[in-house]
Amino acid sequence: MNASQIGMGRLADGKGVEKTVRLFARGMVTDHTEENHRLALLAKRLHMAVAPPEDEPPPELVIANGPEFDKQYLALVVAGHAGMIALFEGEANNGQDARLKHFAASVLPSLRRHLSEAQTLAQRVSG
Repeated sequence: MNASQIGMGRLADGKGVEKTVRLFARGMVTDHTEENHRLALLAKRLHMAVAPPEDEPPPELVIANGPEFDKQYLALVVAGHAGMIALFEGEANNGQDARLKHFAASVLPSLRRHLSEAQTLAQRVSG
């Protein structure tokens, strides 16, 4: 999920119409790259193998242009973050490993902030 946000963010940083969307996308790349790095370190400590993540944006986003691109990008960010929040809340509340629970809980505020920012931007570009 982080990799997906990174791939879409890279695309949006270069292709977004609205400057606020491009800046937001740049922040997504930075934040999710950091989270991936932290998760990879944790996986190494837990002796877990991690497959290289796919960071290719969805084809429908690649072919979108103009204001429609911004709308689609933000809709995907909102949906992705809603799913990630549910997943991370489940791990933080019900996980079996204290380190994974701590990691999930530590990432939740950032995910919630991203969701809120994406929802606000989506309202601006839609109206």
